[in-house]
Amino acid sequence: MPFMIDTGATKTSIPEKYARAAGLPVGGAVQAETAGGRVTDHQTRIASLKLGNLELRNLDAHINRHLDEVLVGMNTLKYFRIEQNGDSLVLMAAGVS
Repeated sequence: MPFMIDTGATKTSIPEKYARAAGLPVGGAVQAETAGGRVTDHQTRIASLKLGNLELRNLDAHINRHLDEVLVGMNTLKYFRIEQNGDSLVLMAAGVS
């Protein structure tokens, strides 16, 4: 799935079309503040999310009907060490060198 790193997002958010295709459970409605204003998302839980060599299990996320790509939020990024060097941003699993 196409994604964007969003350090301003508390939770990882999945576009509705991708959540449906992945068979993610649709939970209760929640209000979320976005750059475009307040929206109603739905809670979900991702059983397994792989980014590079790191696999996260049972990750809380939101389903958002307005997105075209996954927004990887801080609840996912906390498992990575992030390094920026010039035009490059490198994510490495925390504790891995």
